[in-house]
Amino acid sequence: MATTDQLIPYELLIRYGDDGQPCGAHVQYRRVVTVDGEVVQNAPLLAQPLGLDDFPTSALMTSATADALARVTALEAAAQADADTIASLGEDLAEARGALEQANTLLAAEQAANGAALLRIRELEMQATVAAIEV
Repeated sequence: MATTDQLIPYELLIRYGDDGQPCGAHVQYRRVVTVDGEVVQNAPLLAQPLGLDDFPTSALMTSATADALARVTALEAAAQADADTIASLGEDLAEARGALEQANTLLAAEQAANGAALLRIRELEMQATVAAIEV
């Protein structure tokens, strides 16, 4: 019967003080026990204190910070581009609304002119009918 009992790093927590410097750390491991190739236990253990003197946090934090800053910069640029697009679309919408209002004004004027023309045609038809009856 082959049995293995392994502690595998699971989670690392680093605390920072008010000055922004690391002031404490905890590490949590997963205990994985296998018997004849079958996992019989796979559970995280309680967190344990970790000495910062033995942990190379500066290299890890430098790359993580650089990655985070690059991501923030990219997201801010994308958000600004989206805001610019929204502002431009708002201007286009205002312009389109103005053009629609002008078109509606012209349409109303056309409809009024057509109504007046129809009334004049009917008036002339009536006059022609009266003239035809009088003759």
